Amino acid sequence: MPFLSNLYRRIYRRVREEFFPLTHPFDQTNGVNTSGRLNLRRLAIDSPNRKHGRDYQGVEPGRFSDALAEVHEDFSAFTFIDLGSGKGRALMMAHQLGFGRLIGVEFSPRLAEISRNNLAKLELRNVQVVVQDAAEFRFPNEPLVVFTFNSFGPEVLRGVLTNLRAQTNPVYFVYVNAVHNSTLLTDQLFYPLATSRFHSVWHCKLAQDVREVAQQMNART
Repeated sequence: MPFLSNLYRRIYRRVREEFFPLTHPFDQTNGVNTSGRLNLRRLAIDSPNRKHGRDYQGVEPGRFSDALAEVHEDFSAFTFIDLGSGKGRALMMAHQLGFGRLIGVEFSPRLAEISRNNLAKLELRNVQVVVQDAAEFRFPNEPLVVFTFNSFGPEVLRGVLTNLRAQTNPVYFVYVNAVHNSTLLTDQLFYPLATSRFHSVWHCKLAQDVREVAQQMNART
């Protein structure tokens, strides 16, 4: 039966991706381990938001580059924060783009440890991996590019947006596989700069408003 045939193919593909993954070209080039797909249920994650998380899978380099190309800034003046940083592939690619500082936020200790090992192999500086739930992470008040590869559902995304409201610096939210754009639109903290089939990029209204008010006050003095 076609249904059973398709089901068996999906099961086979999933088992192969999790237990016998093919080495991704990114890993072959850099000598790191970011390949495969991991089910969160197989990871020891002490967070009530585990049920809202998505299985680990590294973002494709092409999609990452396309999304970040929408942000027209000097990245050396920005901190890159990856929410759901997994094995660290996005952090490594962000380093190549010249960000001043890199922070990975990952609620799986096992994935965070793999990420740290990968980063150590490349001897990257100005990078840290924090074991924490993305909804609980307190963002540094500095220019930020916040990235996620659909690592969680809207329940966690709303917590992230709440924590970003304290920002007074420019903030961009880069969302690859942006299946919950409606949450960002409803919240109205950010306005969209670009949307495509594979990603969306947003800019923080509050940071923009703060800069405009400061400019107006300076013009009056």
